Amino acid sequence: MKTVALKDIKTGGFTMCRLTGFGSISSDDRADYTSENKFTEYKNLADGKFGTKVSLGNFKTSLDLKETRIVTLEDDKVVKDSKISALEDDKAVKDTKIANLESDKNDKDNRVAALETDKNQKDTKMSTMESDMALLASQVSLGNVRVSLGNLATRVTSLETLGIQGISNAVSWTNLTEINVGGQTITSGGTVQAYAGGGLEKISGADGFNAGASSSQKIDGNSDGYVQFQIAQTGKDIKIGLVYADVDYADADPFEITFSGTDVSTDGSVRTTYAQGDFFRIRHYASSNEVKYQKRQTVYSQNPNFVFETASGSNYNYPSVSRPLVISLDGTGTLTIGELYEVYTVRASDQALYLRDLNGNAKGYHGKATRGVRFEVVEEAGQDYVSFQTSNTLTNGSDLYVDTSFYSVGARINDVTIVT
Repeated sequence: MKTVALKDIKTGGFTMCRLTGFGSISSDDRADYTSENKFTEYKNLADGKFGTKVSLGNFKTSLDLKETRIVTLEDDKVVKDSKISALEDDKAVKDTKIANLESDKNDKDNRVAALETDKNQKDTKMSTMESDMALLASQVSLGNVRVSLGNLATRVTSLETLGIQGISNAVSWTNLTEINVGGQTITSGGTVQAYAGGGLEKISGADGFNAGASSSQKIDGNSDGYVQFQIAQTGKDIKIGLVYADVDYADADPFEITFSGTDVSTDGSVRTTYAQGDFFRIRHYASSNEVKYQKRQTVYSQNPNFVFETASGSNYNYPSVSRPLVISLDGTGTLTIGELYEVYTVRASDQALYLRDLNGNAKGYHGKATRGVRFEVVEEAGQDYVSFQTSNTLTNGSDLYVDTSFYSVGARINDVTIVT
């Protein structure tokens, strides 16, 4: 930093200044500030006042340069501000586009996840169905599979797997208190209560088939379909069947099952037995106009590869929890066709098998050579609905409704469902 005295050439007066960053004033430029003959006087005065030797920079030129520099910088600032503004606008546009793309990506990710979940559910369902079909195919291919229904032998060719994939609905009941038939009103002799899920129960009234109800839904006369239900208890007589119209409270003809005590009757004859909680179906086959009565029960498949224990030295007695089951194939040798028996003992002398029925009654020894003809080993293959009787009457193409009649208070059916 330098302190100088500048002389105004018009007035002759001096101005004290501190100058920074300027070079010495050249001799060519000195005339702009002071005459040559006064320069020595100016220097002496300056030296006397400040005690230093001073040099004058081109003050005016420096100021002009600064002004030019300022203008240039301001112009540059305007250009850069404009560019920054344009870049910020472009950034805002790109930020918006990125946000939209990310939102679209999230939507698609969610959609993909939902589709994958749906696919996994369908794969699981398909796998289950394929397993079921494989099991059924293995049963059908055996040909001689039988089930025990008292004294009735039912081959697997009679086993009805109900493959209807239609609409299943709990029955809605109507005609609970009265029926209008041809302009005449028939009044119920008791009171029935309808429950959620299609259940129905006689809750008051004298004994007798004098109370019941019929379904609002129907099975089309030219379509397959069935009604399914559970018997709530034994010893409470019930009639249930498929009818063309509900005309009274006494019967459920022409396709009726009667439950009495523990017996199940159709077409006037006892066909099988039942216990509390058993499920039944009455199914219509449109192609043949047949109605079949079916019961859910354990079904068995033959296992001709089963290996019996070998008795060596003394008879071999099977533990009670692992006795093999066999079924009579032809009804010979003290056995009843279609009945199940347990193998109790293998005889050491000839490997013959000692059999008892499921009630423990002895049926004697039977040689292994008769296996495959007289009897065969069977194993449980699960639960299914098995036809125990085909109605003697064919359907006529008219629509079919579910009809019921209850004998005593407390008679009840549960989970009545109609499937079409």
